[in-house]
Amino acid sequence: MKKHHRQHYFSSAHLRYSLFLIVLISLLTILLFSFAIRLIGEFMEDLGYEMQGNIPALIVVIIGYAVIVFSLTYYFSHRFIGPFERLKTDMSIILGGFYHRRLITRERDDIYIRSFVDEVNNMLDEFESLCISRQGLRDILHKDMKGIIDLLDDEGTSKEDLRESLLALRGKLERLTEKACKEPAE
Repeated sequence: MKKHHRQHYFSSAHLRYSLFLIVLISLLTILLFSFAIRLIGEFMEDLGYEMQGNIPALIVVIIGYAVIVFSLTYYFSHRFIGPFERLKTDMSIILGGFYHRRLITRERDDIYIRSFVDEVNNMLDEFESLCISRQGLRDILHKDMKGIIDLLDDEGTSKEDLRESLLALRGKLERLTEKACKEPAE
């Protein structure tokens, strides 16, 4: 039974749009700070301070700019880089044999990362299905091969009984392995 997952497909246009917004925000921030320098300088002069090159205003603006850069860096790194530590931990758990587990993202994680995780979870669905099939194959082989060995040990077994047991085993194996893996492209 195949589960249906929400799929996202993005083009490079989405990435360009995101970068455009980041650059636009940066330019608007610079304009805002330039305006703030002038306002702070005028305010300081109104208070009676004599300004030489608006140095105090420049210091206030640089501190403000540093706070905004730190905040934006923290925000974007949290959205883009933050999910990878969780994903790495989840992958280790899955590789430990818990094939039913799936990767989880948060709603505030980057949409490209969420889209990628959806595709990885689709691949994990297929992998889990293969593991279940492999376990079924192992169980059938163990049970039916034991039965065939018992037939061989029984001196009264006819060739026809042995042949029927082997054909039944072959049929079971074919049904379990009917979904073939694709050959690698050259």
